[in-house]
Amino acid sequence: SIGVVIVGNYSPFSRSNPNGYSRNSPRYPTAEAIDQTARLVCQLQKKFPDITKIRWHNFYKATSCPGNIKDYVQTIRNKAGSYGCKFN
Repeated sequence: SIGVVIVGNYSPFSRSNPNGYSRNSPRYPTAEAIDQTARLVCQLQKKFPDITKIRWHNFYKATSCPGNIKDYVQTIRNKAGSYGCKFN
């Protein structure tokens, strides 16, 4: 597996995440961050064709990370498709 990081704190404030966003001010990745992530994962898939899945940090273990980034995974998959890649 290969890890890709979108830098930022996209999780809400909590005792364990004191730098998280407040209830009324969620943070979202920019369109550019999503596009660049799609380009990167597509390049990785072209180099390593066995990479067919995109998963987020807490897919495998419950954590507050990556916050709302997981809501953008399908968008990243779709954008990667526009660059010639296909992810499950």
